[in-house]
Amino acid sequence: MIKTVQPTVQSSRCLRRGQFLSLGLSEVIMRYVIMPFILVFSSYGNAECSTGDEITIPESVQPNVHKEARTLSGFIPNGWKQVDVVVDDFNNDGIPDAAISIVENDPNKIIKNLSGRLGSEEWNSNPYGVLVILGAADGTYKLLTTDFTLIPRHENPVVEQPYGGISSKKGVLSITIIFWASAGTWTSSTDTYKFRFQEECMKLIGREYLSLHRGIGDETRISTNYNTGTVITSTRIAKTNKSTSETHKLEKPNKSCLGHVQKDEQ
Repeated sequence: MIKTVQPTVQSSRCLRRGQFLSLGLSEVIMRYVIMPFILVFSSYGNAECSTGDEITIPESVQPNVHKEARTLSGFIPNGWKQVDVVVDDFNNDGIPDAAISIVENDPNKIIKNLSGRLGSEEWNSNPYGVLVILGAADGTYKLLTTDFTLIPRHENPVVEQPYGGISSKKGVLSITIIFWASAGTWTSSTDTYKFRFQEECMKLIGREYLSLHRGIGDETRISTNYNTGTVITSTRIAKTNKSTSETHKLEKPNKSCLGHVQKDEQ
């Protein structure tokens, strides 16, 4: 009997002028991540979605995912497709495991931009997810966990697709999120979350954030070690080539498992 993970629903969204997510991050993150999003979203109208002047992002239902399968492809839900796959030994039992990034394949989530608006004429708002699968001694596979919230949906035509890829090295799974906008801000960024198999889940152990001001070349790097609770923040001013670095300790390090990571927590 095949076991499945039950679906949940993400509500449809509308882009309105001034709409943004208040993520409650540190001052550096607020300056280099949140403010660019505010500037980008401010280019959109303030009417209600029912007026026809706004862009509606269709709701997404998280899919049923088999808990067991004989092949890796057997975990890909109906209506979704594989994007990337990495093979590693996450639980260190000598049997190959895998992580697969997937994306929904719904043509109704290909969004057409409004006439005269900035950005792409159309873009793909289909959501992404990540599956972590453990190999068994009998050659079958078992689902360890899924995540359908860490990678943001592509909801704005002036912003590039946020999914930046997955990779793995020595049992550490990395999931990268990118931010790049063609209007509203000069700031671009990459944000990489690192997970290791601990306590029967893929535990968040690190985060590497880099922001770049494309106009003047200034950089900010934030390296977080959740095992030690140490955060190193480095900045470089391009004009003077002066670099500074400071270290602080987190009061309550985020020790979430993949599938339960809150992006607004340090």
